[in-house]
Amino acid sequence: MSTRLTYAPALDGVRGIAVISVMAFHAHLSFAKGGFAGVDIFFTLSGFLITALLLREAEEAGRISLRLFYIRRALRLVPALTALLVVMVVYPRAFSMTREQANTAVGVAALYMTNWAQGLGLVDMTNLAHTWSLAIEEQFYLVWPPVVALVVALGLRREWLILVATAGIVGAAAMRLVLWTGAGAWVRLYNGLDTRIDALLVGALAAMLYTRLPARGLAHPRALRVAVVLAALPLLAAVAYFDHVDQAFYFGGSLIVAVCTAVVLVGVLTAGGPVATLLAWAPLVWLGRISYGLYLWHYPLIAGMFDESRLARLGVPAVLFLPIHVASSLAVATASFYLLERPLLRIKRRFGSRIVETPAAAGAAPVAPPVLVRVRFTPTPDGCASCQATPLEDERAS
Repeated sequence: MSTRLTYAPALDGVRGIAVISVMAFHAHLSFAKGGFAGVDIFFTLSGFLITALLLREAEEAGRISLRLFYIRRALRLVPALTALLVVMVVYPRAFSMTREQANTAVGVAALYMTNWAQGLGLVDMTNLAHTWSLAIEEQFYLVWPPVVALVVALGLRREWLILVATAGIVGAAAMRLVLWTGAGAWVRLYNGLDTRIDALLVGALAAMLYTRLPARGLAHPRALRVAVVLAALPLLAAVAYFDHVDQAFYFGGSLIVAVCTAVVLVGVLTAGGPVATLLAWAPLVWLGRISYGLYLWHYPLIAGMFDESRLARLGVPAVLFLPIHVASSLAVATASFYLLERPLLRIKRRFGSRIVETPAAAGAAPVAPPVLVRVRFTPTPDGCASCQATPLEDERAS
């Protein structure tokens, strides 16, 4: 029996840590010089969840519906982003942008092409620059789920997926080595799908490992808990010390962040321990639940509406800059989640529920009636988008 992915508050806690890191980085806090690594944590978590859910659907339904997958993704991601883009088009000056800047940046962001626009130096995205990570995730969704669906449809062994993911990881690392031409090369490497996809694929590999673990009776849970602690330490160091313009990040640093995140994910889900307890702390879990809205809105608010120079001109004391940034981001993200995202997630569930017939065990005679299993996809919001499945029998406990 393999391990099934069910809702775990600790995963929302991971999102909470990631979005705090990114916000601290954008607020220029000294202890979060490498807070941008929170995006790599998001990437790894996203690759993990998406792959685990696709494999579960393949196991229980015998096939993967890409149509339903993309409908669920659109319902989860598009409405909140659309709200932000509409506000920016209507009130560009509120975000320290000219109308022309806003129209151009909004158009690029709406097409999920921010990463290439920035990486190739085509467009100044100003206060929508942070949507590069959303673009990378969307482009990943166009590539990886069809690969998984094809492997399932052809009846190939899972080792083929492992081979493809490993090749993608090695390829991304090689691309970073080839494209590094000096200090100025970081812009291309930071934004390119081909140079950042390895974090998502590390998450995918972790999902393949996790779904193959026995549901009970891990041989060495204590050792796994120790591994989680040891993996969490480099993540904290990365958030504190990494520099996104330094080649160390591209010559192995980003991959280390992804691998350590994968260890934490598998470990907290299978062995628990002190890190899992910390990640399941209620305030952290709540931040994870609203993290998509936080990620969308915090940067336009910090760098635009409540830019430090603007606040200074208004006579606001410098000591209040950070509280204003945090309070405004939390307020708008909370409204986004409860008034927009959560209601639409109820619609999303309609495209994730299905009845699956599980054939009787091989060799049984006569053939027993099929067992009906209703699979429900339960929303777990993210910064850069993911979802989770929760069997109905687990809903009361989650």
